[in-house]
Amino acid sequence: MNNAQPTFQKRVGFHWICVAPATILSDEICSDEEHSVSLREETSSNGLCFLSIFRHLPHADMYEAYVAATAEDLRSCPLTIFVTEEQLYYALPYDCRMEQKSAAQIQAILFAHAEKVKPAILTTPSENVQIEEQVMLEPLPEPISVSSQAIEKAIEEVCPMAAPKIWAPTIQQSLLCLALHTLQHEMQHNFKHIELSLLEAWHALIKQTRKWHYAHQQQVVHVVREFDRRNKQPVWNLYIGIPEQLTAVA
Repeated sequence: MNNAQPTFQKRVGFHWICVAPATILSDEICSDEEHSVSLREETSSNGLCFLSIFRHLPHADMYEAYVAATAEDLRSCPLTIFVTEEQLYYALPYDCRMEQKSAAQIQAILFAHAEKVKPAILTTPSENVQIEEQVMLEPLPEPISVSSQAIEKAIEEVCPMAAPKIWAPTIQQSLLCLALHTLQHEMQHNFKHIELSLLEAWHALIKQTRKWHYAHQQQVVHVVREFDRRNKQPVWNLYIGIPEQLTAVA
């Protein structure tokens, strides 16, 4: 029996104007010469944001969407973002049933809807299961930025058919390998003008982390799709955690 819930693409589809809680958006502040504002602050109002999903990235299990603070802004001056299936649990079409409701009422509807469409988690209790203790990870000082093409290729090489899970060991290994190749390229060209010795140190730590992960298989890479305001384009950021025993001897 298949208990999988329908995807957003099947539940709603593309190009509809949808509404979602502002909390699905990043509240990290990105600073540049022009302004300092988070994506959530810039593209939401009264705790809500408006979305139009227009593309699915099958190998990354992500959706590309337009987002704005109001339905009117969505039509005239949206930003482009990337969202996950989990974030879209909270999204519903913005139609006549929503237009007459307050922001608080809409948020309540969205959170209730999310609870209905989230997949059930089945657990089997066992007294003999031993769970390996998670090792503390020290984040690399900066994320490793890669292109959509690079990350899709890295994932497709190890998971060509099924929908990938970022925490899967094979995908984690592939992402670490991608980070190493990206740093090698950066060391040759140094687009960010970071000291070569620092790039070399990061490369060595990631290389050791890849060996450590192969033995322990604890998730060390988190992938976040963010907008690079300086270059005016979306990027994938690989946030890499280094096991504390490796940072202690670095």
